[in-house]
Amino acid sequence: MNAIKNRFRLKDKLGLFTIALAILWSPLTVWYLHIDAAARTPLAFFVLSLLLFYKDFQKYAWKMPIKLYVFVAFYMLINGLVKGSAAAYERDGLYLMCTNILEPVLTMMITIILARKNFNRTVRILSIVLLLYCFICLLNAGYDESERLNVGLNANEIAIHCAICIGLLLLQFSQSRRTKSWLFVIISLFPLYVILKTESRMALTMVIIEVLFIWLSRIDLKNPKHIIGSVIAAIMIVLIGSYILNNTMIGERMMSTSEQGSELIFATGTFLDKFGDRGWPYYYSWPYFLQNPITGIGFHRWILYSPAELVFHSEYLVQYVECGLLSFIPYMVFLFWLLKLISKKVKTSTVPMDKTMSMELLGLLLAIFFSNFVLWSYDTHAVFIVYGLIFSYSKYVKRTKLS
Repeated sequence: MNAIKNRFRLKDKLGLFTIALAILWSPLTVWYLHIDAAARTPLAFFVLSLLLFYKDFQKYAWKMPIKLYVFVAFYMLINGLVKGSAAAYERDGLYLMCTNILEPVLTMMITIILARKNFNRTVRILSIVLLLYCFICLLNAGYDESERLNVGLNANEIAIHCAICIGLLLLQFSQSRRTKSWLFVIISLFPLYVILKTESRMALTMVIIEVLFIWLSRIDLKNPKHIIGSVIAAIMIVLIGSYILNNTMIGERMMSTSEQGSELIFATGTFLDKFGDRGWPYYYSWPYFLQNPITGIGFHRWILYSPAELVFHSEYLVQYVECGLLSFIPYMVFLFWLLKLISKKVKTSTVPMDKTMSMELLGLLLAIFFSNFVLWSYDTHAVFIVYGLIFSYSKYVKRTKLS
């Protein structure tokens, strides 16, 4: 079927509104609404969406590898309940633990249904939602003592939304007519600016990966124009990168990572010190994994063991240390299954635009593979939007058309 032509019905619009509400609820409640911090309003819309989309979920979304992640999500929840997650003892902790784990799963499944029906429009609307998220954060968030955008919401949380927003805008750059395609590149400079203000090395690296895969999808080494264009682009990237490294706080943070490693209070004496405060948790958590390899130490319980009393800033550590191999193995199978699906789409696409879109989605997925090393993602709706788009594009979209 052609997944581009179908129009959205009322329930489809409700599904989009539900995802938008879930993404925007956190900044809206922090800076504007000051009500329902437990996010019961988005939950009500997710329940309604579940009832309305139930048959669609069964027909189009209840497939492998989506089933695998549903298992992972429920296992994380049960693991936390049985082992006494630290989150469960906070105010509304048990409720928030359930919603933080399960709602992104519904976001992924709703995205699958919507993208199957109209991929272009789904990407366009969700990118607008993420742009609005970036705008609200930049407009309201304060700055910490190092002038980093980091007050109100976590800087890395803001940054990963910006990086995925850029990924969706670049998808539209590829599927739009030449007369308006560069508009999306110009618009993407705004979330890039927000990333620079958050000083997030992770998000900037994600953007670099996304841009690299756009270049790989378009380069033809047999075409002299492509070679010349690539050389010019490479020179510009080097110049811009040099400027960022030498004249911005994010550049300073990237250059000083290894220096910080030698000054860490929890230095390990291993290569992990080169990754600063993102490296030592891998070292210090390893003995706990060996003690509890199957079921882990318990979801959201690392804070009770951490020498710095901090939560894990890595999805992989959350999975194998806190939840054990029972969660980590199906989680990794889920990720690599998606990787296999989109890689197959790249290989089998005969239309240049389809190949370009597939390559860009592959780059976006690999960017998330990377971000999982330094940030948890189980509660980040934007990440699950990407999972849903990749699954739907690989399984249901037969031909991409210009928008």
